[in-house]
Amino acid sequence: MPHLVIDYADSLAPSLDMDAIMDDLHAAAMQSGLFKETDIKVRAESWRHWRLAGNQAPLAHKHGFVNLHCHQLEGRSDDDKSRLADILMEALKPHCEAAREVSVEIVEITRATYRKHKA
Repeated sequence: MPHLVIDYADSLAPSLDMDAIMDDLHAAAMQSGLFKETDIKVRAESWRHWRLAGNQAPLAHKHGFVNLHCHQLEGRSDDDKSRLADILMEALKPHCEAAREVSVEIVEITRATYRKHKA
């Protein structure tokens, strides 16, 4: 943990250096001091079909979205989660100048319902 999952509009793909974004987000998660390096996972997925504010106009598709979900196990303080969101946003923003909206969401995973198997 954490899982850093980047969702982005596929129309932004030419302007996003996803390897650099993932490297910077990994470094930012490390900088937070909340995670071990070996526990941080980062992945990205582009979305072809989407709406921004209910609008499918060319402007919306030309200037799409980047949304980072940071899934982590429950138990951290609100201050830690807020600081983490700020650190991740600062790492993400410089890469997303073409995006109309950039967001970061900290998602808590309930320990009682989470399962993990290592092969």
